[in-house]
Amino acid sequence: MPGPSSKPTLAQAASTSNLSRATNTVAVEVVGDAIGRCMGDPSLGWSAALTASVAAAGVVNPVTVGAVFVLATALGVRRVLQSREHARALQATLKAEHHNDARVLDILQRLDDGSLQVGLDPFALEDIRQIVHAAVGQTPKLSEDFQRAFAATWTDEIDRLVQEGQDQGDLTRDHIDRRADRSDANQSEMLQLLQRIEREQKAQKQQNPDAPPTLSAEDQAVLDRAKASSDERLRLNASVLDPDDQTDQLLAAARARVARESFELDLLEGKRWYFARPVNDPDRAAACFDRAVAARPDHTEAKQYAIRAHTEARLGDIAEHRRAAIDLARALLPQLDPASADWATTQNNLGIAYCQLPTGDRGESLGRAIAAYEAAFQVRTRDAHPVDWAATQNNLGNAYSKLPTGDRGEHLGRAIAAYQAALQVRTRDAHPVQWAMTQNNLGVAYSDLPTGDRGENLGRAIAAYQAALQVRTRDAHPVDWAATQN
Repeated sequence: MPGPSSKPTLAQAASTSNLSRATNTVAVEVVGDAIGRCMGDPSLGWSAALTASVAAAGVVNPVTVGAVFVLATALGVRRVLQSREHARALQATLKAEHHNDARVLDILQRLDDGSLQVGLDPFALEDIRQIVHAAVGQTPKLSEDFQRAFAATWTDEIDRLVQEGQDQGDLTRDHIDRRADRSDANQSEMLQLLQRIEREQKAQKQQNPDAPPTLSAEDQAVLDRAKASSDERLRLNASVLDPDDQTDQLLAAARARVARESFELDLLEGKRWYFARPVNDPDRAAACFDRAVAARPDHTEAKQYAIRAHTEARLGDIAEHRRAAIDLARALLPQLDPASADWATTQNNLGIAYCQLPTGDRGESLGRAIAAYEAAFQVRTRDAHPVDWAATQNNLGNAYSKLPTGDRGEHLGRAIAAYQAALQVRTRDAHPVQWAMTQNNLGVAYSDLPTGDRGENLGRAIAAYQAALQVRTRDAHPVDWAATQN
């Protein structure tokens, strides 16, 4: 490893422009996660922990990676703490009322020359997190050259220093457990303090509604400490009791997080019912997907699932379900690339919904279904998407076989041609269940065909039914077996 003289210093590498709040937030979380990894696994080296945390967070922006490195260094990976007082000293320095870029550069210079002895203390995880929050907005941006130099020259030293701390018994499971217990107790104690402050402020407002409540120096210190916490709940509770320019941002961020989590939960719950075994529940799934779509109208996946669930729903107002699927599909199509698989899938699903719509002009609905299936074929070609092409061919056959207007013989002829096309891909060996379904549909079409030799048509229908029964056995598929027998 190159000697100290060959390493770029933090002060030399830092630029004069501050990092953005978003970049700092990511850096804080990544460094905190890396510390947690080291404490959770005493055998894990610091650079490995930091690398794993960067990867887990999906950090690729070089400025953000640089922010992670400089915060990690400022937190003491350069020297191993033997006392929490060092961490508190650095915390106090960074919390000075009039600190600025020059002050931080001075701290970084002292880190470089070793005059500021800081490091990783397993007993002070929360203190370390507070140091990071105190440093947010005050850490200058690193150059890309420094990022590369850091990775190339400092990782071995960092691993060695952390290993020294491990050899001294600092990072033991007992310490981790005690630290976790202490952290939980501290959070509970802090919440109780905030509740007391809130009660006192309410009492003041009741006595004098027009005057803002006053805070003792002790209570102000509690609020300041809670505002610097890494725990979102503590920060929010403290901030609303002592509003500042960050309060509305914290509330907006919390509201956005709750909305995001609510959307994700609705989508997951919908999938839970849509994929339920042995029998799925598309009706319950549809309600969940509808909530997800209401929260994120631009979310393609949520809309696709909602369309499918409303198309497959079996209870309640079936016409309403199918109309909901149609409305969702028609609204989604303009948002999609007409050359994309999503666009073709939506056209196919739109056709299914029209085909199953029980109200309105039946001929018009089936005509729209046919048009949607034909549109899907622009993307779902046999060469590019053979399985999807076959599925849409089967659906097209269903629409033509049910079409009540026009030449019945011609429509059934087109249905038969579509089913036979589907069977070119839906073979018994490759897709036995789908093969049997299409064979059954083919049998129905031949049995209803009013043109040609009636005996020959019925013979072909019987052959198709018998083929379907090779897969649709009474034991394996009793409902489908009964339908084909009928």
